[in-house]
Amino acid sequence: MLSPNPTIMGILNLTPDSFSDGNKYSDPKIAIKRVEAMISEGAGIIDIGGESTRPGADPIDIDTEWERVRDILKAATKYDTLLSIDTYKPEIAERALQNGAKIINDIATFEHLEEMVILAKKYSSDLVVTHNSRQQPFDKFNDLLSDIENKFESAIVTARKLGFDPQRLIFDIGLGFGKTNEQDIELLKNFLNIRTKFSQRFMIGASRKSFMRLFNEQNTNDRLPCTLAVTLSTYLNGCDIFRVHDVHENYEVLKFAQTIYEK
Repeated sequence: MLSPNPTIMGILNLTPDSFSDGNKYSDPKIAIKRVEAMISEGAGIIDIGGESTRPGADPIDIDTEWERVRDILKAATKYDTLLSIDTYKPEIAERALQNGAKIINDIATFEHLEEMVILAKKYSSDLVVTHNSRQQPFDKFNDLLSDIENKFESAIVTARKLGFDPQRLIFDIGLGFGKTNEQDIELLKNFLNIRTKFSQRFMIGASRKSFMRLFNEQNTNDRLPCTLAVTLSTYLNGCDIFRVHDVHENYEVLKFAQTIYEK
């Protein structure tokens, strides 16, 4: 089960406190150069975020978040590349959609699912639906697995109810969001089983995440080998979109894998 169009989503964090690249792209000129670099390296989507979603990060207000992403988003529209807004705030999502974004990437979708679906329908955008169990951590992995599948099913039902094409939903199992490192590994082991139950596209957001400490990759900047391994394994198990920091390396892995495995 291989995606007909595997796509790299390049991460652009315009935040001072992201877990891996905080404050690296706060200068607009540097940020735009990074956008250009990721596009040249093979990114088909640029995911722009103005608030850190790492565990323990302090929330920020709407105006602060919008101020961080507004100018970069507008400047990036001149490139022939899909733009995604990484936000859990419907107000920010709508402003971004009004200014060129085509995808909402929401890590807390189920806290305001109907509102985000209505926005996606209004602006003919795609919506990344992320499983985030921060409100209900699961001790038993089977319960977590069932909850992910049930939540995704409920998103499909909600989309249909509101007249939004369910095929414009993109499912993300939410690695690191309310899960233990061990649960993240188990989810990756079970990725194919989850993937085959749905016709929607799937996105994986594993880049540099903390579960990689289990493999002695302690520093975030040293987690490329594990990230590439996840990209390859999930591609072979049907993943469509790969949200990563290291665009060039992940793109090359996908290109090589396509050469070998696609018929």
